[in-house]
Amino acid sequence: MLLLLTLWRSYCSLCLCWLIITLIYKPRGVKGLEHIIMNYQALLDIKSSMTRHQLKDIWNTFYKHEVKVIDPRLLRSRKRGKRGGVRVNHSTKTGKVPLPAVVLTNAQSVRNKLDELHGLLKTKRLSNQSQLICITESWLTPDVLHSRTELEGYEQFRLDRLPDASGKTCGGGILVYIDNKWSTNNNLIFNYMDNHCEIMTIKSRPHWLPREFTSIITVSCYTPFTGASRLKQNASSTAKTISTHVKELEKKHPDSCIFVMGDFNQLPIKLDGYYQTVKTPTRNNKILDKCYIRIKDAFKQCHQLAKLGGSDHFITHLIPTYTPLSKYKPTRVTRRIYSEENCEKLKAALDITIWNNLLSDDNNIHQQTEIVTDYINFCTDICIPTKSFRTCTNQKPWITKHITEMIYQKQVAHKDGNHKLYNKLKRDITRSITNSKLNYSKKIQLQLANQPAKAWIDIKKISGLPHSKTTTAKANPFTPDDLNTFFTRYEKPISHQPVFDRNIISAPPLEISEDAVLKQLKGLNPRKGAGPDGLIPKVLKICCYQLAPVFTKLFTFSIQSKTTPNSWKSAMIKPLPKVKNPELLKQYHPIAFTSCIYAKCWKGSSNTTL
Repeated sequence: MLLLLTLWRSYCSLCLCWLIITLIYKPRGVKGLEHIIMNYQALLDIKSSMTRHQLKDIWNTFYKHEVKVIDPRLLRSRKRGKRGGVRVNHSTKTGKVPLPAVVLTNAQSVRNKLDELHGLLKTKRLSNQSQLICITESWLTPDVLHSRTELEGYEQFRLDRLPDASGKTCGGGILVYIDNKWSTNNNLIFNYMDNHCEIMTIKSRPHWLPREFTSIITVSCYTPFTGASRLKQNASSTAKTISTHVKELEKKHPDSCIFVMGDFNQLPIKLDGYYQTVKTPTRNNKILDKCYIRIKDAFKQCHQLAKLGGSDHFITHLIPTYTPLSKYKPTRVTRRIYSEENCEKLKAALDITIWNNLLSDDNNIHQQTEIVTDYINFCTDICIPTKSFRTCTNQKPWITKHITEMIYQKQVAHKDGNHKLYNKLKRDITRSITNSKLNYSKKIQLQLANQPAKAWIDIKKISGLPHSKTTTAKANPFTPDDLNTFFTRYEKPISHQPVFDRNIISAPPLEISEDAVLKQLKGLNPRKGAGPDGLIPKVLKICCYQLAPVFTKLFTFSIQSKTTPNSWKSAMIKPLPKVKNPELLKQYHPIAFTSCIYAKCWKGSSNTTL
């Protein structure tokens, strides 16, 4: 009897478990069951109210049909993760942003619109997305206390209207708010006001700033609209005043990120190297409120916000899309080490080469050219080794490996508490950086006289201007076969091969001198790349005296046999995009890389001889 009672309890527990599963999850194949949420007491009541036969019927029902247990995580209507996009990413970073989000508008008297502005900044759209607020035409005077124009969590800077300086009793004035979460180290460095323009410049050093910038400088401007005829008379002087001030800031703060923003009305201002980021109209169908910055595509303009109070200008909201240079992953570059010792080894290897043993009379011009090319590449690989370097986009050229090692030792000394060694390394690092900069400047001065193109590249590095645009391009959507078909669309297959009688040509044989070949080898550009044959122009120029005899022999044999080697006629085609992200085949431009021996030396020597 006790055994039967134990079996009955086990049977009831098992049925109760199946019942709980089926009440919570709807099984496949059983209709009429929905998702039910029940507490523990309700389940006990169901168990006590059911008889043995009812529990048996439920068991038989679910035993006949397939019951699928679903993971509760799959029942969520919303998937895991979070929303993406520029605005969402910027709002989550709060104070740690590469560039500030800008709110720009023309208020036309800000005193009666402060409450609305405060409420607007608390909305979800502008919350944590308004580090820099620039308001023109504030209509404030020195009589208005600063406490009446304060915003919670922001530091304010005012350029109030002065009738004596501006010559007007109404309009004008600039008001700038800077978020304390973003920056608390803000200084007013320049103020200017006359009848035609108002300028206020603020220098900020945020809590977090990309390495390529030392500070953020905001130049807020307001140019009143005083009629077309009068504006044309003063437009040139007003634009010159603003551009001169910006150039002075660039000279004084070369590593700072400079913003030029405000209400310019119809002032035809042109700032060299700056890009205008406001793309939508700010008043009627005209763009009067503008923002200039030296970084292309640094901001994205969000949806146009409504006007502030009774103002006739829309609110412009700009969110940064700039990616700091330190965010880009370091790349490894492989280069050959052209030291004096390695170059002498290569010259010695080519000097002791007996070319007559390599160039047999039984071989045709194609085989002889291939043998010479492969042998030169073989000697280059052995005598001039390659080395891999780890480069960063924000790496300074005067920071050498020795300085980097001293910086690392300084960190170790600080961690170990060795103050004596720490102070010594601190002085040595400062002295080494100064000497390295002086040596680098002397190097550039020599390059300006000998290699001006390379010198300008180094000058751009010092000034912080990128030599090439650092953009993330999309993958090429076309295959090589598509590009080959497109580039050769005008070529027609030759139906028959024309036959020429070479004996008809009675011109005297062309003799190429070794001096002409030597002159062409010396004139090669060492910065050019190798062609399909793999011969490096820099190697040919270094070993011009050793290679001039063998190439003279090849050129003479090619003329005598009236045949051009295949390696000299072949070319590598590289598709160069004409636009940023090409989507059509016609947006690619084919660039051909040919052998420098055929393109420069052979043709140049022939023309010199003729």
